Amino acid sequence: MQRTAQTVAEYLGELGEVASGTIILIILLVIGGTVIMALLTKGYELYREMLGRNEQLRAEGRAEGRAEIIEQLKERGINVDDLLPPDESDTEPPATP
Repeated sequence: MQRTAQTVAEYLGELGEVASGTIILIILLVIGGTVIMALLTKGYELYREMLGRNEQLRAEGRAEGRAEIIEQLKERGINVDDLLPPDESDTEPPATP
């Protein structure tokens, strides 16, 4: 690493001020671009994680809501099976003419 830095310093000394400034700018842009890409990747991973967690919380909320409604119906003496549509396996197929 130190050897590379010395070599780059020698080249910059030979190129002059304008060229060395341009090369330094290019190096900084490359490093900055790499950092930005890493941050974007990390942000996307966090976003996907939060989407998954949000969906999980929604599913849990739906399940809790259904359980509460079923409990309230039972307290009122309503049979839940009477309210739900029958399974397709329980119904007879329509008669063909």
